[in-house]
Amino acid sequence: MEQTNVRLRPFKLGDTEALTRWGTHDDPRFYQYNFPYCRSSDLERWYAAKKVFFKGGSMPLKSTTELLAISH
Repeated sequence: MEQTNVRLRPFKLGDTEALTRWGTHDDPRFYQYNFPYCRSSDLERWYAAKKVFFKGGSMPLKSTTELLAISH
């Protein structure tokens, strides 16, 4: 198994841009996993809502291959 370096840090507004580069699902069963926001104002609103919802904060999990948002 390949070893991957992983680091955690607080999720920042700038990280939301990486979410816009995720692929999308064409299967209706997985539509809820698509990230539909592209405009800066939408990203800012989404980020603000997540900061309130996850009072402990969100953290991106950064590996050598991708960026995943996780909550704690």
